[in-house]
Amino acid sequence: MEKKIKNQNGITLISLVITVIVILILAGVGINASTGMNGDVTKTKSVSDYADLVKVQQAALQAYISYKQTGNVDVLKGKAMTYAEAKAIETEFKALDSTVSLKQADSAEAGNKYYRLSMYDLRALGLNNLRAGVEYVVNYATGEVFNATSKQTGLGETLYVASNNSNTDYIKSGLVLWYDGINNTGNGHSSSTTTWKDLSGNGNHGTINGISTTPTATSGWGENYLAFDGTNDWVSIGEMNLDNFTLEVVVLNPEIITTGEQMYICNFETGGYGLCYNKGTQYPNTLQVRISASANTSSYIKVTSSDTQGPLTNVKYSLSGSFNGSQMVLFENGNKNVVNVSGVIKPPSGNTVLAVGVNPYANRRQQGELKGYIYSVRVYNRALTDEEVAHNYAIDKARFGIED
Repeated sequence: MEKKIKNQNGITLISLVITVIVILILAGVGINASTGMNGDVTKTKSVSDYADLVKVQQAALQAYISYKQTGNVDVLKGKAMTYAEAKAIETEFKALDSTVSLKQADSAEAGNKYYRLSMYDLRALGLNNLRAGVEYVVNYATGEVFNATSKQTGLGETLYVASNNSNTDYIKSGLVLWYDGINNTGNGHSSSTTTWKDLSGNGNHGTINGISTTPTATSGWGENYLAFDGTNDWVSIGEMNLDNFTLEVVVLNPEIITTGEQMYICNFETGGYGLCYNKGTQYPNTLQVRISASANTSSYIKVTSSDTQGPLTNVKYSLSGSFNGSQMVLFENGNKNVVNVSGVIKPPSGNTVLAVGVNPYANRRQQGELKGYIYSVRVYNRALTDEEVAHNYAIDKARFGIED
């Protein structure tokens, strides 16, 4: 009888073929998985790099606010660069993105210079969790930030951010009204529109009253502002009674009143809140954010600007006034003023509307007519943080050409 011999230590040819096929299949899966993983890693790293860029920008803007408040140049971390060195960085980035350009001219003022930040400098700004080994170039005043190490993400995006006149990335949380002089219709600029479009999406459009439909130097639309003649020009918004708020305006006064008050935005009528400029024996010569509180119904609680000279002629001011229930804050071109208060805002009587350029009563013009230009108006239903104010100020500064 013929005996079949079985190799106890080997494998059959069929088993070998099957094993090889399985290995090849697994190898193919591994290659595909590896390729997909690398793509995901690239995307994740790109998002992280850009997020770091924005974090550096926010920290730089906050440091600039601190510098403006205190005059302490030590808060501006990093090594100050010569303008030629900054231009060299610009040239490197222009090779990657032709739209990149320095927003700040050569300046001897510390806050306007460009600085190179090491990891040590970044940590001094409170940034402890950024990707290691990366240096940045920043301008504290303009909010420009360059990732000087990587320059581009893995997806080819230039690692550079700055505030410019096309950047309208204002803080959106709590934003209930936004008028913009550059885009006054929601679809560009019109010199004849009689409605100021609310860009916040809340439908709080402004009705323009008294203003010349044929623009002049003193009344009507300019290129990026609305001019008020100090007589009968104003914008009616509608009732807007808030418990907490932030009011932000960009304004210019071509001349200064000798006495009385000029209203930028308010709904004062035995109650209410607003931003204004006061001058005369009854009021100090200051910019003010004011509220009328139920705990103090006989007079307004107010915080005034530290600049007792008041606003200068033909100077643009970015003003941000807020109330959070216990504290009032006024920022004037980045300079912070604060006062602790108590009470609840008393609603204005007579169903008085919120208005721009006048102190209204009910739904009509009453007093405090503004003679000046309004470039932008924003209203929030909460008090913005210092960092958020700094963010918005940097955008306004670049868009409307505000000088410190």
